[in-house]
Amino acid sequence: ALDRARRDSAVRAVIVAIDSPGGSVAGGEALHANLRRLAASKPVVAVMGGTAASAGYMVALPAARVFARE
Repeated sequence: ALDRARRDSAVRAVIVAIDSPGGSVAGGEALHANLRRLAASKPVVAVMGGTAASAGYMVALPAARVFARE
């Protein structure tokens, strides 16, 4: 889905909503790598919900902006 969004000219930016207690390292790394490729060509914004620990935090790192709760 992220590769399709990267190639689709109608998609101008992507908002990633994160509400996760973590997850596997492999899953987090895969999502991080895909978001990094997407962020190279389109703006990516991460919005952290009530929980964004471990891999949830790693997924937010490629974003140009990260919004988090207090």
